[in-house]
Amino acid sequence: MPGNYVVWTPSVKFTNAGSTVTLTSGSSETDRTLTLKYGVKLKTEALTGRRLSGSVPVGSSLVTLDANEAGSAQIIGASDNGDIYQVVPLGDYAIIFKHRAVQAVQYVGRLSGTFFIRTELRDEGLVGRNSVVRLNDNRLVFLGNRELYDYRGGSNLTPVCQQYTRTLFAELDKARVDEVILHHREERNEVWVCYPIKGSQRVLIWNYVEDTVTLDDYSGEFGSITALAQTRWGQDPRWVDMGSLRWEEVGVADYWDTFVSSGEELVTLMASSEGDILMHGVRYDRDGEPYESSAQTQDHDFGDPDSFKYVDAVVLQLDVRDFTPDTVKTLYVEVGTKDTADGSVTWSSPKPVYVQGNGQRPTKVNPGGAGRYVRLRFSSNTAGCNWRVSGYEIHARRGG
Repeated sequence: MPGNYVVWTPSVKFTNAGSTVTLTSGSSETDRTLTLKYGVKLKTEALTGRRLSGSVPVGSSLVTLDANEAGSAQIIGASDNGDIYQVVPLGDYAIIFKHRAVQAVQYVGRLSGTFFIRTELRDEGLVGRNSVVRLNDNRLVFLGNRELYDYRGGSNLTPVCQQYTRTLFAELDKARVDEVILHHREERNEVWVCYPIKGSQRVLIWNYVEDTVTLDDYSGEFGSITALAQTRWGQDPRWVDMGSLRWEEVGVADYWDTFVSSGEELVTLMASSEGDILMHGVRYDRDGEPYESSAQTQDHDFGDPDSFKYVDAVVLQLDVRDFTPDTVKTLYVEVGTKDTADGSVTWSSPKPVYVQGNGQRPTKVNPGGAGRYVRLRFSSNTAGCNWRVSGYEIHARRGG
């Protein structure tokens, strides 16, 4: 009313019970029940509240007051409602991840409400509670409901690793999405995506510098991976490296690594469902036995997804390093084709490439294959290989 106004301590709660919405507030007025549209009733219950008196000049309008009091609010039916999966720092903000929403939190000071929350993305969020990893102070990677994303704040999402994510979502066990774990292996510029498949688990390794994908399948002997962490592991010198220094000659405040060279190694620790803690990459020795490694490219439609392409040749650019002299090693090349973007892949027979020497060398193979979408797969099961495919060309003819 003109000249005077009353402010109640903010203490507001909405309860949704079927078609009746109850509003509980810090008011001491008598109970009222209002019938709204579509038969929804709004009922206010009286509570004792603290009142502040003041005055407003005649003709002035009341304005919204900032509320620094603790409280909660539930937004019924909004897409950004739901459980909070993760809160991750990103620059000057904290990012709130939900299943179908991403929000940014910024500290704005007590006079402005302490924190300001803004919804950045709707209809996209984390597929599971642990499917996000922080690369640095301004960059996150998370597995959403449709893609693997590189996220740097705001409303822009960059899908990454699209050469494999369609396969990932096709084989992901949707009943076990909370087992999805993301890990940043910093020293190799890799993001690991551990995800469950029917009866097992698979690890997708995306190199974000070279944009390459590797798949790891671990033996079920150790169970599934339940946690991943990166730590700096001290490398202590051996006792025999102490030289002629006698034990009694070492001072009480001296450490042995001050007498010989030592250092630290950045390693990845893995926890398994069997209760074991494993150190990744410490033992590479397989007693000389080879194992198969493979790499796939993304699908290529050559700008014309409606026409068939008949593959005539594939030209590889191999970067061979530290090759053992007088040995010949084998790399296999396959062409995968699809008739539709979501269809199954038909692979050609593997064509061998015999590699000898070192350096960079172009190689041509003719694996064949026809389809609207074309991809390549490179594999090898030869021990002692140290090479990479640094480039490739697909030579194809357009059909009907």
